[in-house]
Amino acid sequence: MALVKKTPAKAEWGEVKAALRQDDFIKDLLNFDKNDIPPAVKKFVNDNYLKDVKFDAAKIQKASAAAGPLALWVKSIVEYSEINHSIAPLRAELAQLEEEEARMKDEYAALEEKIAQLEAGIEDLKAEYADLIAKVETLKADMKTVQEKVGRSVQLISNLSSERVRWEASSKNFVN
Repeated sequence: MALVKKTPAKAEWGEVKAALRQDDFIKDLLNFDKNDIPPAVKKFVNDNYLKDVKFDAAKIQKASAAAGPLALWVKSIVEYSEINHSIAPLRAELAQLEEEEARMKDEYAALEEKIAQLEAGIEDLKAEYADLIAKVETLKADMKTVQEKVGRSVQLISNLSSERVRWEASSKNFVN
């Protein structure tokens, strides 16, 4: 009764019999919140019942077919609660690690997105660089063509100036 009521006190036999006769007693046991047993109640049940040498599930089963499974249930629930209490720090650590994992996954996704953006930017810059290189090559080719034309023009002017001297001399001879 101490477990069911979650109070560290011995129940009177009449109270126990009344509780066992209730229609919803088994349903209450099945729905019992084994994760919410106060430490004082666990200590009380351990000290007053489970550590008692008279508390033997086999002997209790021989004495009462209904009390035997109930004794095993009490022992199991208290053991579960102690184990559950002992792993509470591990659960807290697990929850913290899961939060950290979620944060790291979010950070990873953000970094992956950033990498994708940077790679796209690099591809754009490569394309722009290729266009600029093509323009430079076109300008070099145009510059070479212009230099060739300038060279031919200078040659032509040079040739024409020598031709001019000859024409002037020829025209002076023609006038005379």
